[in-house]
Amino acid sequence: MNYCKSYKSIQKSNNRLEQLHTELSITVSTLTNRKVNNNDKTLKFKTNINCGGCVAKVAPFLDDAQGICHWDMDTASKDKILSVHSQGITEQEVIRKVQEAGFKIESLT
Repeated sequence: MNYCKSYKSIQKSNNRLEQLHTELSITVSTLTNRKVNNNDKTLKFKTNINCGGCVAKVAPFLDDAQGICHWDMDTASKDKILSVHSQGITEQEVIRKVQEAGFKIESLT
């Protein structure tokens, strides 16, 4: 493998690691800043949120929403699944928040 191909391969790997770090940091931050309740209802949604940058863009909308215990995003899934652990927020309210951030979303629950 020549130098240019090796460099590009390493650069691509580093970019993916940065995206994963961002996603993990957001999930950890969300979990540590919110009280977990054993009576939470989990809402699941199919979205077009597909990278760490997208997750970072939607995070303020979900983090500031009333009635969300915590949330996580599976960007590796084919359907880009958003799981919201509710403490009162409705499916329609979550859909509105994600749409406000500029993304497509539909309920799976």
